Amino acid sequence: DTHAGRGLYDLSAPESQKIAEYKNGVLPLYDRYKNNAEPPHILRKYFELIETHNKQDKTLRFYPGSALLAAQMLRPRDRLL
Repeated sequence: DTHAGRGLYDLSAPESQKIAEYKNGVLPLYDRYKNNAEPPHILRKYFELIETHNKQDKTLRFYPGSALLAAQMLRPRDRLL
């Protein structure tokens, strides 16, 4: 990923709050998922990966960037450089 930043973003950090693009992006989707026991199949794995970083409560505080999402999806035989 040519635009990958750090692996995990704290959405309460000043850098995340500056533009707060997550408020119109992943946040509405994640909130809808949290209030709906059965998300669409295509989004289930995505939400599960996000949830691994937000176990404290049901709010979205940390967001894994694309590099971390890719690393989380590696199979034992895969390599990531």
